[in-house]
Amino acid sequence: MLILTLLGSSSLAGPARPVDWSVLGNNLSSQKNPYYGLTADEARLVGVLVHTTKMRDAGKALSPHVLQGEKIALSALESVGIDGAAKVTDLAAFGKMMESSRNDLNTSLLGQSIEISGFVLPLNLTDTKITEFVLVPFAGACVHTPPPSRNQMIVVNYPEGFLVNGLFHAVAVSGQLARGGTVRSVGFSDGVSSLDIGYQMDAVSVDPL
Repeated sequence: MLILTLLGSSSLAGPARPVDWSVLGNNLSSQKNPYYGLTADEARLVGVLVHTTKMRDAGKALSPHVLQGEKIALSALESVGIDGAAKVTDLAAFGKMMESSRNDLNTSLLGQSIEISGFVLPLNLTDTKITEFVLVPFAGACVHTPPPSRNQMIVVNYPEGFLVNGLFHAVAVSGQLARGGTVRSVGFSDGVSSLDIGYQMDAVSVDPL
């Protein structure tokens, strides 16, 4: 009975799901983009209005030629049932949503067993083995460069430890993904960086690539 129970639990767990870094962000649907569904000509006319709006916001004077182009664009869009001014407002709001989403977590992945590949930023070492690290999507992240967004970093705990050859070592990590939300200090040759990390994982395996 015990053997059957263990076999049943194992089958329910299933293999780790391979994922790409792109799915860790809460990516906005393309249908939320105000340009979605517009023809090329309609999108070009909206672009004219966006340009004139940015010029006004920057305090620049609009020439008669530019003002005429704006008027024509508004009229042409209105003739096909599109409120050009509203589109400009919607685009500004969408831009803010895009900026915000760069740090949003993909909550649908929390609690799932995943496999993901990346590069190692060590946090804790025991007997020359790394037991805790930050997994990041590209080599040299945070070294002389701004850190990745919080949804592009995972704090990985791996008590068994593994050997790694420097900051540019790639690994494949498997484990259950969880919410992080902690700020960690990571030491580098050029100083210490404080990282706001969105995810964490207790790794089942860490395999050098």
